[in-house]
Amino acid sequence: FGKETSRTWYRLFITAYNDVPAWNSVIQNSQDFQFDIQVISINDKQPIFNNGSTAINVFIDETTVIGTNILNLTITDLDIDTNLNLGIFNGNIRNTFIFTLFADNSANSTRTQYEAIGQLKLVAPLDFELIQDYRLILFAFDTKNIATINVTVNLYPQNTKAPYFDLMPGYTSYQYEVVDETSYPKLDGHFSFCLILQW
Repeated sequence: FGKETSRTWYRLFITAYNDVPAWNSVIQNSQDFQFDIQVISINDKQPIFNNGSTAINVFIDETTVIGTNILNLTITDLDIDTNLNLGIFNGNIRNTFIFTLFADNSANSTRTQYEAIGQLKLVAPLDFELIQDYRLILFAFDTKNIATINVTVNLYPQNTKAPYFDLMPGYTSYQYEVVDETSYPKLDGHFSFCLILQW
């Protein structure tokens, strides 16, 4: 019964008989016994990410919309009655992402192993100027055994901020004055002009 299968119930029929007839009977003596066996899983198998221990790199724009699915990962477990808990173990700065169960095959009564799809989703705004990449450790836990995988989400910077003038505190405009002391035929003597930037 050690092999993982989808069968959890066995019924055996055992017959005991005696070739020697009873003292006062000419027929054989026999007796039937029904024996039921139920196999209970002990959760001795570890969940496995199909990518193995290979680190994953994902590249997204910093303008990616909240709610976008970033990555799907398949997890398998030879314990067919597994209940997986998924999450982010480390690296989730400002709780920017969630890693949750998207689908599994628990409703398939003929399954020979448990299979699930975990989904990494964006749930908070991104800002390349603040954080350029997120080095996440995702986990799958089956109440006894745990598996982890490293996922790095790299941001592409986008042109999201308008240019601005860096004014001194308390000022709403700049004034520049230029004086030219070189004489010209048409502009004889001194002249000056100023450029005012105001909004």
